[in-house]
Amino acid sequence: MLSFFRQSQKNPAEVVRTLKEALQTLDRGDKKAEKVRLAVNANGCFSELVKNMILLKASEEVSKLLQSVKGMLLGFPDQEPQTEVVAQLAQEMYNQNLLIVLLQNMKRVDFEVGCLFVMVA
Repeated sequence: MLSFFRQSQKNPAEVVRTLKEALQTLDRGDKKAEKVRLAVNANGCFSELVKNMILLKASEEVSKLLQSVKGMLLGFPDQEPQTEVVAQLAQEMYNQNLLIVLLQNMKRVDFEVGCLFVMVA
């Protein structure tokens, strides 16, 4: 019954691609927020709020995706990890150089997400 409420599981290629994009958004967060600041031409407080919202959304997406990766690697409470899925995930992470991107962006996420980084890496 628990599996009924779990979100539909994406395939490893989708998860890795989306995770890399979210990490790159974190990396570009300052530049993107700067563009928004120039476009809006508002005071500093508003631009900081926009920047924080962009980074928070990207950080939440990274956390959600890392939970998916953790589930694929370690299994879910009611399901053992599948060897084929683990192999696909490892290959996609290698092909996308995701481990390097994870390490480069570790400082941009909160502590709990950082712990997920360590579990996945």
